[in-house]
Amino acid sequence: LLGVPRSSLSAASVVYNRPLDVASAIRLIDFSSLATSLGEWADVAVDQLVDYASAVIDDPDGPDGKDSRVNNLLRSSVLDENGLLDIEFNDLSLGGDAMEVALKHIRVVGLDSISSFSVLDAIGPQTLRNELKWETLGVQIVVSLMGSDGTSSASGRSLKTKEDITLSLELADIDVSLALLLAMDLDLLGSLQMKSMLEIKNILPCLLSSARAASLTELLVSVGSIKEFSIDGFQSTELGAAASESSRIILEKYGDTILSSMPGFFDLTVRALLNNWMSYY
Repeated sequence: LLGVPRSSLSAASVVYNRPLDVASAIRLIDFSSLATSLGEWADVAVDQLVDYASAVIDDPDGPDGKDSRVNNLLRSSVLDENGLLDIEFNDLSLGGDAMEVALKHIRVVGLDSISSFSVLDAIGPQTLRNELKWETLGVQIVVSLMGSDGTSSASGRSLKTKEDITLSLELADIDVSLALLLAMDLDLLGSLQMKSMLEIKNILPCLLSSARAASLTELLVSVGSIKEFSIDGFQSTELGAAASESSRIILEKYGDTILSSMPGFFDLTVRALLNNWMSYY
């Protein structure tokens, strides 16, 4: 089994209520019967963990001074001081001397607006269903444009101009249901050092490192409405006005089409990207 690619295991297990066909020497956690694979304490521990994360607590940053603990944990351990998950890119660019386009940041906004939280529901021996709802969720994509301004310096070199353009999309009432195939090797899990999992941001990578297979077999996303779609950052007033008008027209004419296409986009494109990310661990 060690020589079998993880993707092959995942593809063979798309029917997620069927146990993985693995060598008998490998002990996998059976999520549908945790008491059998881990002990009677496991079911109680999972229930307590879910109750702990979903409990409403006092939170000065929450609405009316209260919020669910999972939102509080996201703000304190995952998001930055502006409430963003900011992913920075340093060397992702394309183009040439005339024009270069570089992806600088992808920022996720509103991750701490979870209003419904139901996770770790076993629907198969190695598959967990998770259902969440966000009040608002958005993404900001920052792209750097660098090109010649048509003038030259005294040395004869073309002068460059740089603009950081931000594309923003904010959604409201987002329902997410995902099925996660997770073949956890008991021996690999037992070899993990507890100190490596003390920070919340390290828990998922650590768990994935002890999995024989990990993939999203289903990712269902529905969106209630689009709150904002904008393009900002142009130095030229004319270009800025044109971008604002274009984004307004796109939202008015194609807003419903964009909403109706999101389930397919997430289940095909986004799910593939997330599975590719998980494969690195």
